[in-house]
Amino acid sequence: MDEKEAIERLRSFGISITQPRIAIMRYLMTNHIHPTVENVYNALKDDLPKLSLNTVYNTIKIFSDFGAITFLTINDKNINIEANTTPHGHLLCLRCGKTIDLPLFGIKPNTKTLCGHQINEIHQYYKGVCSDCLAKEKDK
Repeated sequence: MDEKEAIERLRSFGISITQPRIAIMRYLMTNHIHPTVENVYNALKDDLPKLSLNTVYNTIKIFSDFGAITFLTINDKNINIEANTTPHGHLLCLRCGKTIDLPLFGIKPNTKTLCGHQINEIHQYYKGVCSDCLAKEKDK
């Protein structure tokens, strides 16, 4: 992922371009780990010494306000950031703590109405054990 793609994404959502915004968006688009704000800050602070945790919080808020990211609340301990804004579900692994993208089940991704109601967002969360943890268990 290069800087140009991050700039294009920011522009596509009408977000003003700054160096911290480019770096944060690039990180989110490159690292599909559903990070917290603190994860983003810790990943970028060495490369951007003037970056503050407050700047990351404010930038993430701007991204959310413009619809460039969404927040996941599948985990009651953290609010995670999702840069993939296409409708999809998530699995929280109760063993390793990873959040994994899943296809939507039972709902079409382009659903705009449901039972006569307007649908703006779809959140489908599952909690269980991921395939990596199951494979490790099987190997033991």
